[in-house]
Amino acid sequence: MSETKAMQRLVFTGDISFDSAFAGQWETGCLQKEVAAYLRGADHVIGNVECPLTNGNDLNKTYIVHASDPRCGAYLALNNIKIWNLANNHIMDCKESGLFDTIRCAEENGCVPLGVGENLEEAAKPIVLGDAVRVGVISVVTPHWKKACAGTDKPGANNWGDMERIRTAISLLRQTVDWVVVVAHSFLEYSDLPYPQTRKTYHRFLSFGADIVVAHHPHVVQNYEIVGDKAIFYSLGNFIFDTENQRKFVHTDRGVLLGIDFYKNHFSVDHLATRIDRETHQVCADEAPAVFCPLSEKEYRKLF
Repeated sequence: MSETKAMQRLVFTGDISFDSAFAGQWETGCLQKEVAAYLRGADHVIGNVECPLTNGNDLNKTYIVHASDPRCGAYLALNNIKIWNLANNHIMDCKESGLFDTIRCAEENGCVPLGVGENLEEAAKPIVLGDAVRVGVISVVTPHWKKACAGTDKPGANNWGDMERIRTAISLLRQTVDWVVVVAHSFLEYSDLPYPQTRKTYHRFLSFGADIVVAHHPHVVQNYEIVGDKAIFYSLGNFIFDTENQRKFVHTDRGVLLGIDFYKNHFSVDHLATRIDRETHQVCADEAPAVFCPLSEKEYRKLF
């Protein structure tokens, strides 16, 4: 699609990892036709690649480790998932070598790594998509996952440990684009509603000048919130991600592909809900979970 057209269509995915139940599934394909068509209909797809893509075995064994065969990178690219959000808590599971393998895998497949780098300055770099309509995207992760976070001289992920730095980054990007999107990765896992501190943080991103926040990590779909002419999507759930540990929790087989059409002066939203068929290891189109609905602050206060 032409970058000069007066609309940019972005699609965002939930969590992706080709290990556990999805190990090797890139070889025969795991996306139902309707799901693949939805992805390929976008100008750009931003997928949360929730693991390093590496053949290395330099594992960080202090917590659950996720890693995928680099050969799955070609399958992601084939299905238009060409912007890889890597600012998440698992990107350093195979330490620095795993991170650099992942960045190299992205580049070899014509994809763009987002939210990571050799240091914090590099990890914080936004991407700008489009021409006639320009969409700027910044990726951030909670500073609680210190092993994943980049530092002045430390590889890793961009994080919001210094909120003034994030405010400045959004403000500077705001001057050069029509829209600012913050892709965020934070906890609490397996909760149907966002944790209050997470919600407060995402509202701060809007107050800094962002138009939309798209988030993941809970591994289940959560609600979204319309704030004036802005929006927060609290969790897109799991997309290509299925482990025995997660199967202990309800709704971890569900996800939402979020489509946003950006015009010069407004945006519109649609979605395709997905479900992981745990018998066939296919990602299928399905009805959206009931929780994926707009929830006002008043309603949220009643429920949490």
